[in-house]
Amino acid sequence: MLIFISSNAVQHAMPRLLARFPRWPAHTQCAAIGPVTAAELGQFGIQQVLQPAKRFDSESLLAMDEMHAVEGKNIMIVRGVGGRELLADTLGQRGAKVRFAECYRRINPQSNSNKLQGLWQNGQLDSLVVTSSEAMRHLLALTANGSAEWLQHCTIHVNHARIAELPMNLGLRVLVADAPGDEAMLHCLSAVPLA
Repeated sequence: MLIFISSNAVQHAMPRLLARFPRWPAHTQCAAIGPVTAAELGQFGIQQVLQPAKRFDSESLLAMDEMHAVEGKNIMIVRGVGGRELLADTLGQRGAKVRFAECYRRINPQSNSNKLQGLWQNGQLDSLVVTSSEAMRHLLALTANGSAEWLQHCTIHVNHARIAELPMNLGLRVLVADAPGDEAMLHCLSAVPLA
């Protein structure tokens, strides 16, 4: 079984996998964290993809019946460097032989938040979209754990409640999209009144 954690994992791994295996092994089962990742697999011809029905995270994937009957199975988790360990730990406890295929690295391309602060001061920044826990940690590090004045006056929009936990604990204004994908995020962005 191959489990793809994100659409980034699909985009980075599938060209390499298909170069190595031009004829996709019929016995290989694929799973995706959610519908966006499953749709990305579809772009590479992988149509039969296990995915959670409602919430799209590791916990929901692990709750699926297919993820309980894994004893003796070889499972490769395709992800970025340094992802969560919950999936691997749980599947290992259930008897699976789990490995990682880390196919991309997330980096923080900025060393300070001066540009964002300047946009806020000029009235050009009301909201931010953050779509991963790692990106949130980078943002908070750039703003001294959310204490920057401009960040305290912006609304942060996220696509999962787990991403919202840290900034909410710091007292920042956070809205969580009610579903994955661009449409839900656009709805989330349009739901906030401007300050």
